[in-house]
Amino acid sequence: MKNVSGYINIIIFFLGFYSLFCFYSCSNEEIEIGVTEKEHYLNLISPSGEKIADNIADLKNETALIVAEAYGIDKAFEITKLDYLPSEKGYIVFIEYKTEDGLNGSYVMSKNVKINYSQDNVILKSSNCRLKSGSEDGGGGSTKFVCKPHGNCSSCILQGSYDPNTGEHTITCSCSECKMEITIS
Repeated sequence: MKNVSGYINIIIFFLGFYSLFCFYSCSNEEIEIGVTEKEHYLNLISPSGEKIADNIADLKNETALIVAEAYGIDKAFEITKLDYLPSEKGYIVFIEYKTEDGLNGSYVMSKNVKINYSQDNVILKSSNCRLKSGSEDGGGGSTKFVCKPHGNCSSCILQGSYDPNTGEHTITCSCSECKMEITIS
């Protein structure tokens, strides 16, 4: 009787272990985002020498969240351009993309660079930080800027500038009615 009890305990242990293994592997699935040949040639290293992502697949995963939120559904897309503003440290990069149905969009990602912006129509999203003023440097983390169409503006896009005389970077939305969403992580 003692041996039967031992065998039952061993079987229960292995079934429990197998169940946990199956549960973990099933809940940890990721949607694989295809990388196009053109995207492999995008430069992920900023002018200051910092990488904006470990690889293009990581950048596509970040961008997929932006695209899904912008359109309310997951859409296939291609990152078409990375445009850097000059900076001595950190980076500011405009990331442009095009969805499979031909819609163009963009967002800005920055790290360790002070960026000025208008505080009108700003939405701070998923952050433990508070907006200190009309500028952000991300506090060592990554900051994302997205313009959301609002009111009479249906095609709001991000615009950026760099003043070499003052060293100031500025990000604005193309329409005054747009809402700029800032995520600091």
